Amino acid sequence: WTAFPAIVRSDMILDTGSVDKLLTGYGVSLSSQVSGAFKSFDLTRAVGALVNFIVLFSLPLQLTQFVALYCMGIISEIYRRARRTKLNAYNHFQNAVVRTLMA
Repeated sequence: WTAFPAIVRSDMILDTGSVDKLLTGYGVSLSSQVSGAFKSFDLTRAVGALVNFIVLFSLPLQLTQFVALYCMGIISEIYRRARRTKLNAYNHFQNAVVRTLMA
């Protein structure tokens, strides 16, 4: 139980003026507090995160290719020449068959 003191002013018809009375009320005091968070799905942020993921994970591949093709001297020249060469699987197959027959 909680006591609630209150001053009540009552105007009297007498010549003395008004009289103040101190009254005390008893009851239960309740208090509450609201807290929490509200979250929602944002499609633009999800698409942005996906694009960033793709871009960031292709960057290491590009960096490795750049280093291998241009920053390793004579080995880079060999890698560039091998990258420009067209692969003809039919000719390689014929060579493999001939080598197998001769062995």
